[in-house]
Amino acid sequence: MGLVDVLPTILEALELDVPEGLAGRSFLPALRGQHGRPHGTVSGFMDNWRTYVLGRWKIIERPRGRTRVFDLNEDPDENTPLDAPITRAALRRQMGAALDRTQPARRRRRAPQATIDREMAEQLRALGYVE
Repeated sequence: MGLVDVLPTILEALELDVPEGLAGRSFLPALRGQHGRPHGTVSGFMDNWRTYVLGRWKIIERPRGRTRVFDLNEDPDENTPLDAPITRAALRRQMGAALDRTQPARRRRRAPQATIDREMAEQLRALGYVE
């Protein structure tokens, strides 16, 4: 659970509709003791570092493919990264899905077509942008 989950939780507790596309997910069922699918937490750091914690597992992904996985139950101080390619792949997949849920979709827009008339062409030429 993270800060992104607070607003959906409050809206659900007040029995208000959660807007479509809102980042995060209500943790009200967990507060009520209802268990569903495990919910992990993504954190972003400087220089494109990402971490994802799901239960006892933590993955730290850094630029240039340097990824480490820790079992927080066995190694709470994160001293010894695990050599666990299957766990690493599963956590990376779940982290990607969590990022997709919490980050608004970026829509690609076509740049508007500019019309360059004679006067604008002369101004661009005078400024040295075109020959």
